[in-house]
Amino acid sequence: MRRLASWVLVLLCTASGLSSAPRQAARAYNNLAADLHKHGRIDQAQQALESAIAADPLYAQARMNLANLYRVKASFREAAGHFQIASEHVPSDPQAHLGLSYALNSLGEVGAAMQAVRDALTVRPGLFEAEVHLGVMHAGLREYHEARRSFMHALQERPSSPELLIDMATVEASLGMEAQSQERLLAALSLDPTSSRAYSMLGRGHVATKRYYDAHPYLVEAVSLNPGNVPAYNNLGVVFEKTGHLDEALSLYTTATLLSPGLVETYNNIANIYTLKQQPQNAIKNYMVALTLQPDRGMTAYNLGTIHAENGDFSKQEHYMVRSQRIFLHKWNATAPASTLSNCQGQSRRLVRHWHGERSVRISAADPSISIPAHTFGFPKPHNGTLDNLGPNPAHDHLVFHEPRSFVAVLKGPGLVVEGRDAVIHDRCRLFLPIHDRYIPLHDQLLLPPGVEVSFSVREDVVLEEAGTVLQMASNNYFHFMAEVLPRLLLLEPSLPPSTPILLPDKPFVSQFMEALGLAGRVVIPYNVSTRYRVSTLYTADWRPTSERPGAQFFAPQWLLQRLRSRLLAPSQSAPSLPTVVLISRNDTEHRRVTNEWSLKRALQARLGPAVQVKLHVGANSTVDNTRASFRNALAVVGAHGAGLANIIFCPHKALVLELSLIHI
Repeated sequence: MRRLASWVLVLLCTASGLSSAPRQAARAYNNLAADLHKHGRIDQAQQALESAIAADPLYAQARMNLANLYRVKASFREAAGHFQIASEHVPSDPQAHLGLSYALNSLGEVGAAMQAVRDALTVRPGLFEAEVHLGVMHAGLREYHEARRSFMHALQERPSSPELLIDMATVEASLGMEAQSQERLLAALSLDPTSSRAYSMLGRGHVATKRYYDAHPYLVEAVSLNPGNVPAYNNLGVVFEKTGHLDEALSLYTTATLLSPGLVETYNNIANIYTLKQQPQNAIKNYMVALTLQPDRGMTAYNLGTIHAENGDFSKQEHYMVRSQRIFLHKWNATAPASTLSNCQGQSRRLVRHWHGERSVRISAADPSISIPAHTFGFPKPHNGTLDNLGPNPAHDHLVFHEPRSFVAVLKGPGLVVEGRDAVIHDRCRLFLPIHDRYIPLHDQLLLPPGVEVSFSVREDVVLEEAGTVLQMASNNYFHFMAEVLPRLLLLEPSLPPSTPILLPDKPFVSQFMEALGLAGRVVIPYNVSTRYRVSTLYTADWRPTSERPGAQFFAPQWLLQRLRSRLLAPSQSAPSLPTVVLISRNDTEHRRVTNEWSLKRALQARLGPAVQVKLHVGANSTVDNTRASFRNALAVVGAHGAGLANIIFCPHKALVLELSLIHI
């Protein structure tokens, strides 16, 4: 306090005898403010700084100190005003521009904040704080390449900054550069082993790639180091949810909301848990909280519509589906590619071009099993018609063959297109459903505003005179390829002209299966989900729907699977010397892995004895020929739910199958 008293004495002398020196008085007030601030007397410090500015309005240092004090008090508008004046008085001071940027960014004026920080970098190129701040703002706008560029400049100044390494890792993870992100996080931990944020980000990376068991220890360590680490609690909840521990996940999500009541994603996660636990009212309550916090979150509105539909409240279903549609259209239509497409019955419409769900859209009351992929086409209209009243199918010039169990259709005409993740067939106005061998008018099935065209987001067009397609939803997945694409290929291939190419998934196993089926000479076009295939004549095939049970028509019928099995199994293959039990490994995948796989294999071998060989099957390391040989003579197959179980088609008729199920499957 002795030093503080001396500054007061200096000020008294200055005021009485040095009135002709305003700058000296301003400096004295500024120094007094520094001492007052140091002793926690914030209001008196503010008064001293205001006196300094009154004594000398051009004294930029006092203005900047006052602006920083306003920033501490969260009075960002006042802070921005003083930083603005300081930057005009001393334009060569980068800190004035940087301070202005901080204040404007806090006010949500990001564009002006960007300009201010660029002014700071113009004055002093490479300024560490400015580069970091610019990178953080770019990241907030999801401009990740620009953010990474700024962080790289900052790293040149301080390559050993743990927090900057974590910032860079976060951006690289958003760019899909997972390996680089992991390296930077490990480097950050080597510099600061107590960084909860680094552990949390390492765990988040594993969660993003669905390696939940790998994520667990990192997230536990993050929470241990910082019990207030909300993202770590949220991601740890995801780990428990995805591994089937719903109650533990719910507890972790609830903790995250207590620590940060405004975290939208956590309320969505809680609602998802209640949906899995079949508690729709609790799910609706939490989705409503999430939608209140973030009204433009389309997926939350969509989920609310889905739950209300399951509860039979179709008016609320339509309300939330329309709301979600408007959100997505508002966000995405601004970036839609310009196109001049045909007018569909007098009303042009655009389909929603992206979707992040895995649900299907119901389109008929009479046959509720008929569906189209929601993430491709949009939103369901309330049940309003049947397939029977759509009239004859004008798409076919002829049917190559037509029998009670299956058919091959030849589609011709201008505007015929195959595109999207699910290789959807349409002509801008109508969607072709191969399973039902007919078109569905899109304008009757989708709740879309008038005056919007049918359009999809694609990178390039490929024009084909002729092509065949048997692609369906998720055709590049091994199981769906085996169980859905290959059976349709057997129906289509005999009627396909020899020189006509076939659209098939861009996967290594495709050529191996084509060879196994004796079709190696066929021309195959690897299907690209970002390409629109315009085809003048399109061949497709399917089996006829049956009435066995709802949704049964989406699974290949037994007679067709038997035909596929006969084509794939060559009678000349010899059996191994020992009977075999095949244990399907999933350790090369992202989820549903048996973590003690080798212990399980040893236990099986010990139980069965030396007369039976327990063989571990790793799909990623096996060719189609090796897979066929392994399963052909298996006494039993053991494995977790997954695509590898599709290989039981190669097994003897009386082989046993033991599926290891999880609670959330």
